[in-house]
Amino acid sequence: MLHAAWLGFMSLWAPMSIAMMVIGVVVGFVFGATPGLGGNMYLAVLLPFVYKLSPPAAFALLLGGHSAITFGGAASAILINTPGTGDCISTTWDGYPLSQQGHAGRAIGAASTASALGGLFGVAVLIVVIPLVSRIISAFGPPEMLSMALVGIAMVGFISQGSLSKGLIAGGLGLLLSFIGTDPITGETRFTFGSLFLQDGLDFAVAIIGLFGIAGVLDLLISGRKSVAETDVPSSGDSTLSGIGDVLRNWRLLLQSSSLGALLGPIPGVGGSITNVMAYALAQRTSKVGHLFGTGRIEGVIAPQSADNSKEAGAIIPTVALGIPGSSAMAIFLGAFYILGLQPGPQMLTTHADITFSLVWILAVANVLTGILALAAGGQLVRITRMRTAYLATVVLVIAFVGAYSLTNSFDSVIAALAFGVVGVVMKRYGFSRPALLIGLLLGSTAETNFMVSYHVWGLAFLLRPITVIILLAGIAGLTYPTLKSAGGRLVGAARRSLGATRAVGATEGSDDGGSP
Repeated sequence: MLHAAWLGFMSLWAPMSIAMMVIGVVVGFVFGATPGLGGNMYLAVLLPFVYKLSPPAAFALLLGGHSAITFGGAASAILINTPGTGDCISTTWDGYPLSQQGHAGRAIGAASTASALGGLFGVAVLIVVIPLVSRIISAFGPPEMLSMALVGIAMVGFISQGSLSKGLIAGGLGLLLSFIGTDPITGETRFTFGSLFLQDGLDFAVAIIGLFGIAGVLDLLISGRKSVAETDVPSSGDSTLSGIGDVLRNWRLLLQSSSLGALLGPIPGVGGSITNVMAYALAQRTSKVGHLFGTGRIEGVIAPQSADNSKEAGAIIPTVALGIPGSSAMAIFLGAFYILGLQPGPQMLTTHADITFSLVWILAVANVLTGILALAAGGQLVRITRMRTAYLATVVLVIAFVGAYSLTNSFDSVIAALAFGVVGVVMKRYGFSRPALLIGLLLGSTAETNFMVSYHVWGLAFLLRPITVIILLAGIAGLTYPTLKSAGGRLVGAARRSLGATRAVGATEGSDDGGSP
């Protein structure tokens, strides 16, 4: 294995491989920052260009750009409240408020540093677990995927700011919307009202563009602010450096979120959006100031970004070792293997282990390059928050509408995005959680499909599968531990106060007895 790792490392430094990686990082950054494009479209567009390339150069082009897309999506999430990719949903929840407060540079610096370090953490874990992980992956089936989805849906309750009931209502609305389209088991259409556009269901990316991008622009116009930042934007250099310092000071949070991403990455079907939301929810739940999340906490940027990038390394494993895509992007990436004459399977961990390790090193170097590019461009990106509202609104709306149209090549997507935008404004004004709606929409179909398959194959006995039980218990523990800990703390405090009062009374009585004749 060590020899294969060394060969994979050396293959990366060929001039063509380096050139392809630099091109991939720059182009991937642009694709990630443009709502509606994202990782899938990047891989689909560049896949034909790998025909004439060697495997290291081809993978450098594809994976290099794919690594940069996560941060590109975070940049637009922070600056214009529109996540460029679904993997950056929760980055908007604290990133955009930071921009409004004049700390866009700080958020950019934290996001780029957390992304780079999270990616490197994922690579380090991947190198250690490559020989073991294929056995773990093969143990995951529909029941385990259902349990993961249920844990994700359960997060709705405590990521919702303000009223818990409003958060649950929004999450329930998302679940209902996820049922629109074709039944995954019977093939019958549901709630489409005769519309061909709705037969495939509501596109998740369209919902993101509408609920955050268009809704954010409409809210900005209604508010009458002159620009995104409500205060003067600090010096971009100092602000970016302060973001780096934030990540280093929150190193425990970085390790916690990166570990979560590395754990979830190899599980087929667990997309970046689930990892992103879980990392944010875990950070909020374990923070002493969790109630302030959503108001502009830098921890709310560090957690999802580090988890997003650390999970990318893990997503490669099922793709390479089993031929099972670890994510939708990896499904497209799988096509590159066949184009290059490679057969995914166990032999990629034995005969072609050097090629597998070259993928690992590509991810590591690409994360470093992306971090450098992000920090270098941070000062210029911050200027977006100084643009006049009318100009920024025009640019964002054009990007949003073009992005929505490009997803399906149908004007119906634009109408749907605009409808979600209006809904997003109403939800924000009346205190309903837009993230909760997105989680319900994202995980509803996943939960439904895996439940039906699990029930038909195992009956209710699927709930007793060991890994399923472990995941559900871990989810319940994660949801209840902070509450139980807080309640326990209150009980201990009350007991101590009661004991102190008892001792005080005893001391007083003893004093009285000693002073009596």
